[in-house]
Amino acid sequence: PLITAMRQGGWVLLDEVSLADDAVLERLNSLLDPSGTICLAEKPADGPARPAPAGAKAGGKKGKGGTDGAGEVEGGGEEVTAHANFRIFATMNPGGDYGKRELSPALRNRFVEIWVPSPSAAEHILPIVAHALRGDGPDGTPLARAAPVLVEAL
Repeated sequence: PLITAMRQGGWVLLDEVSLADDAVLERLNSLLDPSGTICLAEKPADGPARPAPAGAKAGGKKGKGGTDGAGEVEGGGEEVTAHANFRIFATMNPGGDYGKRELSPALRNRFVEIWVPSPSAAEHILPIVAHALRGDGPDGTPLARAAPVLVEAL
């Protein structure tokens, strides 16, 4: 899905990115650079280089193989350059919880951070529960009246 989105200008969401293996996160560094490339070293190049997709960003390592969209790289493999419309988003919970850790400063600096506070029960959860319980119970009482009790229990 990542390579397809890169080639076609799609969007990718990396949910709980801080839980990924270090090796996976390290591979993202070149993709998040301004050149927006990733080398598929595990995939031997078969035959001629793939043509660049429409809207692919130019740039990156030139010379043998080039990087305009996709091409062979020295030693085999394929280097893919992200389409101009490609976007990558990541979510994570703050480090410190069990099993959670912070991203490295190098990777963290490649993202724009947006802090989202925890939702409050009354402000955010109550309307969701009330909407889910719309309708009447068997005795004709609106089920939404039960929403505050359910949210309190959370």
